Amino acid sequence: MSTDTAVNLKLRVFISSVQKELEEERMQLRILLTSDPFLLRYTVPKLFEKYPAPLRPDKKAHLKLLEKCQLYVLLIGKEYGSDSGGKSATHHEYDFAQEHRLPTLVCVKGDSGFKRNDAEAEFFEHVKADGHTYSRFKAPASAAADLPKSVVEELNKRQRAILELAVSTGSVTNRQVQEEFRVVRDTAHRDLVILCELGLLQQPGKGRATLYTPKSRES
Repeated sequence: MSTDTAVNLKLRVFISSVQKELEEERMQLRILLTSDPFLLRYTVPKLFEKYPAPLRPDKKAHLKLLEKCQLYVLLIGKEYGSDSGGKSATHHEYDFAQEHRLPTLVCVKGDSGFKRNDAEAEFFEHVKADGHTYSRFKAPASAAADLPKSVVEELNKRQRAILELAVSTGSVTNRQVQEEFRVVRDTAHRDLVILCELGLLQQPGKGRATLYTPKSRES
């Protein structure tokens, strides 16, 4: 596998939060994603503030970056952030991620007695009402504690092996997955669908002999 191909196949992880309040936590997540051997191999962090400002004002630039990502990490703290169209930028990012059914990991600062402003507390209740489980953290470094587990859950060992097989051979079929990994047709289909939904494989056609090919993504 070439270096360029390996980079293009990595899962893009969008880190969403109020930037100023949770700046250190955001950096800790970025450090983890670029230093942990497993996460470094399969993911790349995306923080909006690390991208150059557009030449022309674009209020949706953060959403355009999020649109290119496959995993969404939400950090909830004390502050809600500035309103834009009645919602904060983080709230808009969360809504976008849910509309596009992105796998979502929620990390919440403080215990149940932690004081949040009213808008942030209301946003947190909305996230909980959507059915998301969440982890809590106090120190910035602990904000990243559940991230490796979350990524593993989204891309299990067999699915990673299927992806690597597709990359090494140029394509893979449902039948090949069944024979190579000794799974039934429905299991092979589910793994291939997940890899397609994550943007790692693409399905040019339909039918029993459908070829699933690696999907290269732009930077």
